[in-house]
Amino acid sequence: MIASPEFAASNRRLPIRRRLVLITCTCALSGALFVPFVLAGSNLPFPGPWVLWLGFSIGSAATGALCSWGGLIAADRSGLPMPTLRAWERGDASSQPQWRAMAISTVIALLVATLIAVAAHAIALPQNPGTLTERLLTIPFGAIVTETFAHLLLLSAIFLLTRNKTAAILVSSLIFVLVFHGQSLSASLFTYFAMAANATLSTLTGWLYTKYGFESAVLAHAIAHGIALGVN
Repeated sequence: MIASPEFAASNRRLPIRRRLVLITCTCALSGALFVPFVLAGSNLPFPGPWVLWLGFSIGSAATGALCSWGGLIAADRSGLPMPTLRAWERGDASSQPQWRAMAISTVIALLVATLIAVAAHAIALPQNPGTLTERLLTIPFGAIVTETFAHLLLLSAIFLLTRNKTAAILVSSLIFVLVFHGQSLSASLFTYFAMAANATLSTLTGWLYTKYGFESAVLAHAIAHGIALGVN
């Protein structure tokens, strides 16, 4: 659904300060929570060097700040939905939860995560490192940091330039897969599976963003990530 000209115009005048601070802070926390998973797959002793914790936190915060700054401006100018975050920016306490969008996002995420988990088990992919808790701690990073980059920034910017929702979803998903998994373009089954699974998830969360809002994309990504990575 594309916003009316009047709605898009009101968005252009909406400040981004509160949303920018919120996303930046949550990205910083997400980076710190991701470190135990990294340490679990390495030979470094827990809790590991403080440089690793500091680096992930600062890097994630910087990514969140830069991507959300550009992404929020592009999203507001193009009228892409972001109902809860915009209501919070305005200080609108009367805003109601988007129950229908949350329900649809949850169902889609459960279906995708189940398919990914079953497929991973069927082809006997290697088990992910770390305990269940360490794997689940990666949910904020997987959902917030990657969605901020791939969809809040890339999808919003592409849609603003092209006004083509399908192109914005597909191109941003392709870039997401290449950035996060293209560094290992080997012929291994794991690489192909990871790229296919993330391309599918990114395409669906991109569609959820354009249809129901950025919050729906983050929610679906969080659920799918938690189930897929938690099970395997």
